[in-house]
Amino acid sequence: CFTSEDGDSEYCDVPLCNACKNSNFEKCGCRDGNQADYRGSIHTTAGGKECLNWKDTILTPEAFPRAGLEENYCRNPNQLDHAWCFNEDGDFEYCDVSLCNSCSGSDPQTCGCT
Repeated sequence: CFTSEDGDSEYCDVPLCNACKNSNFEKCGCRDGNQADYRGSIHTTAGGKECLNWKDTILTPEAFPRAGLEENYCRNPNQLDHAWCFNEDGDFEYCDVSLCNSCSGSDPQTCGCT
């Protein structure tokens, strides 16, 4: 959303309306959101590199307050293909977050839907 007074953007509290609404986002991320709701603790890239802490990147937790940018865990704050991070070299790299067959009742700590 954009605020009308100063043109700044803010997150809107839009309710979920897909099958992932009741999922446990500690184990998976939903297909419809490209794993943007994944909240697990995977912190290495698909190539095996350690992720940087989000506070040390250009995408800070303050800039994306609802994206779950905690520690150096894989996330998808900007709706790319699936969960990712900046690797130890500072480069963007996707993470190997497992995929769920169904997000309904699944746990985002261990997998994510695409």
